[in-house]
Amino acid sequence: MECTVAGLNLRPFAKAIHALAKIGTSLYIEDTAKGVALKTVNASRSAFASIAFEKAFFNPYFTYMEKGDDISLSAKCKVDMKACLSVFKSITAIEKTVEKFKLIIECDATELTIKFFCIKDVIKTVKLHCVESESLLTIFSKDCCDNLISAVPRYIRGAFQSFHPQVEDVTVRASKRKILVNNYVDHRFGKRLR
Repeated sequence: MECTVAGLNLRPFAKAIHALAKIGTSLYIEDTAKGVALKTVNASRSAFASIAFEKAFFNPYFTYMEKGDDISLSAKCKVDMKACLSVFKSITAIEKTVEKFKLIIECDATELTIKFFCIKDVIKTVKLHCVESESLLTIFSKDCCDNLISAVPRYIRGAFQSFHPQVEDVTVRASKRKILVNNYVDHRFGKRLR
């Protein structure tokens, strides 16, 4: 798989990686039929997140398919989130200095190559070691859910920013009339972290 992210699409792609880093310690990158999916899961495997980018997001988008008994295998890899974050650490610096970048995953998926095409014809190449080349599949059906939470992103961000940064777990409970967002309360110490 080889895809290029340019122009106004640099920021959303980098922000997606930053958002996924808040959930898990590994980043799964998969070439799907519709485009590229970035996925992660937390350590206890209780939270899963996936962000999909359609092929139109990239310019250009190429996929290398392996043929084996008429079955096409898509490119996929799992990289360490900290390593990926170090590449995309400063979103504003990327916006100012990078014109476009290219993601390359070969069929054997031993490494993820990221080429940054910067201003003044400077090309920076980063190679991240792929830990695994398997997909992250969830065993969960959205059809069995009774509630659907749909909101403007700034309201969700506002709700979660009111918690202390060291709070690790937040519970979201939905009922017919309201949505409650709270954190764990340890009654033994009589303290509430909000």
